Amino acid sequence: MWYSLAMNPKSIFSVFGNDIPSLENVLLKKINFDSNGPVAEISFDLENYPSTPPIKWLQNGYNTARIWIKLIELTSVSVRLDGWGRDNLVNIQLGEIEDNLIYLSAIPMGI
Repeated sequence: MWYSLAMNPKSIFSVFGNDIPSLENVLLKKINFDSNGPVAEISFDLENYPSTPPIKWLQNGYNTARIWIKLIELTSVSVRLDGWGRDNLVNIQLGEIEDNLIYLSAIPMGI
């Protein structure tokens, strides 16, 4: 699953326990490319909120779980934005092609 590619999957388990969310029907918030590295960052709001959120989230009234993914040492980037707007619902696909080579795809809902 996608979380196994994280540098620190324990942080994901600490929030979601064994109920790891899917990356489907997420609200894409930000994509950032930086030539220092080179790196790319993508952030999105999950469709589902953790069943037992951290106490800090409850105390601050947070009602949405947002995930940031940072891709480092990029070797190839291809971007195609179709219908970019305010409500960018996408299905994120994240996987390993081969050892240490990862792909990320954000496919708009309905395509």
